[in-house]
Amino acid sequence: MSKVKVVVRLEESQRHRIDKVASALTSRGMEVEARMPILGHIAGVCDESQLDALKDVPGVASVRRERAFTV
Repeated sequence: MSKVKVVVRLEESQRHRIDKVASALTSRGMEVEARMPILGHIAGVCDESQLDALKDVPGVASVRRERAFTV
């Protein structure tokens, strides 16, 4: 499977549960690399096939692939 970098955005009302959401994401196959509680984001890596499973985690508002920029 192909690994992709992702950014998960939490629902506004779930930001205080960022550690619990991160644990749930890990149990669905995501390798959590960073938690950004002020923004309500969690960044990490997962298999491309796991993207839909991450979207189903309670408290997750969206999952998107991280975009890389080069100059």
